[in-house]
Amino acid sequence: MNFVSGSLRNKLIVVLLTTSLSPIMIVGWLSFVNARNSLRTIAIDALESIIDQKIQTVELFFLERSQDIQAAQEFYNIKANLPIVSQFANDRTHPEYVAAKKMLDGQLKTFQKAYDYADVMLVNSEGVIVYASEETHEGSDLGEPLPDPSGQVFEEGKKGIYFSDIFPFGEKSDMNEMMVSAPIYDFDGMFAGVAVLEIDMTPIYRMIQDTAGLGETEETLIGQRIDNEVVFLSPLRHDPDAALTRKVAMGSDIAVPMQKAVQGLRGVDLSVDYRGEEVIAHWQYLPSLNWGLVGKIDQREAFAPVMSLRRTLIVFSISLTFLLIGLSYWASRRLTDPINSLRELANRISSGDFSVYPEVKSDDEVGRLSDTFIEMARELEISITELQGEIAERKRAEEELKEYKDHLEGIVQERTTELEERVSEVERLNQGMTNLAEDMQVINANLESTTRQLSEANKELEAFSYSVSHDLRAPLRAIEGFSRMLAGDYASTLDKEGQRLLKVITDNTQTMANLIDDLLDLSRLGRTKMRCQITDANKLVKAVQKELTAEVPDRSIRWDIKDLPNIRCDPSLIRQVFVNLLSNAVKYTKTRKTAKIEIGSMTENDEIIFYSKDNGVGFDMKYVEKLFEVFQRLHSSEEFSGTGVGLAIVKRIVQRHGGRVWAKGQVDKGATVYFTLQKQGETDEL
Repeated sequence: MNFVSGSLRNKLIVVLLTTSLSPIMIVGWLSFVNARNSLRTIAIDALESIIDQKIQTVELFFLERSQDIQAAQEFYNIKANLPIVSQFANDRTHPEYVAAKKMLDGQLKTFQKAYDYADVMLVNSEGVIVYASEETHEGSDLGEPLPDPSGQVFEEGKKGIYFSDIFPFGEKSDMNEMMVSAPIYDFDGMFAGVAVLEIDMTPIYRMIQDTAGLGETEETLIGQRIDNEVVFLSPLRHDPDAALTRKVAMGSDIAVPMQKAVQGLRGVDLSVDYRGEEVIAHWQYLPSLNWGLVGKIDQREAFAPVMSLRRTLIVFSISLTFLLIGLSYWASRRLTDPINSLRELANRISSGDFSVYPEVKSDDEVGRLSDTFIEMARELEISITELQGEIAERKRAEEELKEYKDHLEGIVQERTTELEERVSEVERLNQGMTNLAEDMQVINANLESTTRQLSEANKELEAFSYSVSHDLRAPLRAIEGFSRMLAGDYASTLDKEGQRLLKVITDNTQTMANLIDDLLDLSRLGRTKMRCQITDANKLVKAVQKELTAEVPDRSIRWDIKDLPNIRCDPSLIRQVFVNLLSNAVKYTKTRKTAKIEIGSMTENDEIIFYSKDNGVGFDMKYVEKLFEVFQRLHSSEEFSGTGVGLAIVKRIVQRHGGRVWAKGQVDKGATVYFTLQKQGETDEL
């Protein structure tokens, strides 16, 4: 008789082992496979989420840097002062260089600190650094080319916005950086130089290396393909000194995800990282920076839970096998003495004792009844166990609720204390603001008094000028009259020297008359009210052009009058501005074969900027600060003589309109005079 066809005990053992172990082993294996696949999917999803988030963070960072350099391109301060610091780059003690640098420092040092740049530099059109906002760089960098290993920051920056590769800040420095550059154009649209923002890579490394919420081996890293190698651009979790020093040849068996990323590919799979470790990796290419970005985690860490599950299933299966064998053996022996076992079972159940379940070894009604009793006992035991568990769970929940309540009370107390401290601080700030307001009232009162005194002194000065001008007219008329008499009645009796001296008297008399007229105009500017109205600047300028052209019919003048806007002004005064400016332009271009005079305007913020540009003899910029003072001339030659009051009148009229005047020029290369007017006025009378 074989084992299966023998006793009931043997049959029971075989049946129990077959029906119990087979499903358990199948379910265990399927659970292991599903768990492994689920963990792989979870790891991949997590890596994709991390990489997408960090790509968005990195791209946003560099988008903001691009917007910063675009804003710097249009800074009025840079357009106005870059030519000056370029001109005096070799004499940084020159007053004009010092003034220009001070203006640049006021804006660019604030810009540097606000946006956390390592430096803001300006490079002239020859590629030499002429300004640096970082004080520690001024001594070493000014007068030198950009410290750019690739040599592309300046050349590419002349064409448009350019982000450089990452490079070490210095041979002995552990700080890496990169630069972003863009061209700067002057007010005439001519290339003036390049603006450069120096970016410290430390905050970008922090963004990329952030391991919050990651596993022990999980990390993200960036790299770049240079020639036939992959260069790691950031410190690595397992190699903090890897930035720009760790390299892997393309086609190598390690760092496979990064090799694929720098080739412009995107994907996710099981692979091998730069250490040769088996990992789950996700890789992606960043075309805007020419970087590859990889997120990865070691397979041993990612699959650690499922490997533990496999060991648990093996141990459980072995233990269950021995348990079922023992249970079958025990059950087969318990099929004897059915009546006594059944009575004992009934007595224990009736008394509430569920600790032992004696089984009847028979297939008759008693055996089936025994099975029914056993099943009932087990259900009762399960119900009681579940009830006890529920009671324990409710007690635990009550304890947690009490702990949470105590925690909330502590938070409320802490926030109350913090609020009281802030209220106290606000009271102190309010008192400080009250004191500041009182101080400002005293300052404003002193300022009003000083302004009033200055104003009174300036009217007195204009009245004196007016009086002196009138007093000079009487003797001047007498000189002019006698000069004409000599020229008419006695010219034939004079020799050549006498005739020359008579012409000198006549010319100087006319110059003095013009000077007196200009002084009277200048003195009247402070004593007359302006009558402002909407004025067509085109008609006004063309009328002045027509008059001036008629005065010099023998000259070739090429006029270029742009489309000018309507303005609110006193038309008679603004006409005088254009007469003086265009008269100067005609006078100082008379040595040219063809005179070129351009009049135009541009809008900036709430101002309209007018300009008069010529191709005349120009002037030296070192005299620009005195150009608009009374009795200052551009040239001392008799060929370009004048009263020296015209530009002072221009300045006074523009200032009365709330504007400002400045000029740019170069010897023998022409001059440009600028003045501004507000877009509109609030009243007709000023």
